[in-house]
Amino acid sequence: MKRKTISKMLAISILAFTASASQAQLVPVDEWTFMIDMAWDTSATVFEKTNGKTVGKTINGVVDGDTYANEISWGYDFTKNGGNSKNIYTNVANTDPTKARSALVITVPQATGTITTAFLGEEAVAQDANMFRHYNSEISGTFSTLKSTAMTVSVQLTASSGEVVNIPSQTFEIKFYETPNVSVCAWGSDYPSCSGDIFAVISAESMSFTSGFTVNGVNYTLSYFKEGGQFGALPEKACTAMGFAKGECYGFTTSEKNYTDVLFNLSVTSDFDNLRVPEPETYAMMLAGLGLVGIVARRRRNTV
Repeated sequence: MKRKTISKMLAISILAFTASASQAQLVPVDEWTFMIDMAWDTSATVFEKTNGKTVGKTINGVVDGDTYANEISWGYDFTKNGGNSKNIYTNVANTDPTKARSALVITVPQATGTITTAFLGEEAVAQDANMFRHYNSEISGTFSTLKSTAMTVSVQLTASSGEVVNIPSQTFEIKFYETPNVSVCAWGSDYPSCSGDIFAVISAESMSFTSGFTVNGVNYTLSYFKEGGQFGALPEKACTAMGFAKGECYGFTTSEKNYTDVLFNLSVTSDFDNLRVPEPETYAMMLAGLGLVGIVARRRRNTV
């Protein structure tokens, strides 16, 4: 074997070993603990009417005085008409439309759990997170109804190695349409086919987000998204009636005296090639191979 060839092999081996050792110094996070807070932004909540005024912006059973809430409800005003002392949907048992309330309730306001990282070439596994529910009661047309609101989502991840990552808070802007229970809806459908109240956002992406971050030199991406199911493209005339400029929107409808659940998922992925990180035994074999190359080279020099 020629000296140049041996030297070239040795150089290539050293470079390969160095590259592997360099990646091995990056310690990827396999598992995370997550805590995700979801809430309605009461400052962004707008109602259609003021007569039969609804309070109903509650958090943990406390009415008003909070920036964020787990529940927004509207309809019959119990604070003025007796019955419940607070306008909380869960207190309302009467299905009489003259004494009913509808609501948006975050049923899982704080989601906690663990999730594993999907590395390069691995399939991401989604984990259940927050959930909200729309209750659609048949309420009187004289009552206040919801027009728009916003949802905020805050995510904190804690690596199995102890590092804490706070993902920037995200806001989803939402429009709502309380359908009038009349013979013809604003978009031309006959009652009761159009009786479902409408929850809408401008696009499917409006209820999801991704956020990249780095821990110990390894890049990760958190994805937070709505689970498939109820959401879909809404009729153009319905979107126009709700004020979307292009007549395009995305969301769901809930029929009268029914409810709709919306579940969110999260996943964590990384472009780190976890399979390329050699095991200790591999390092031993590589070192032994380099040693053999060196011995051969030395013997060649001695015999020349």
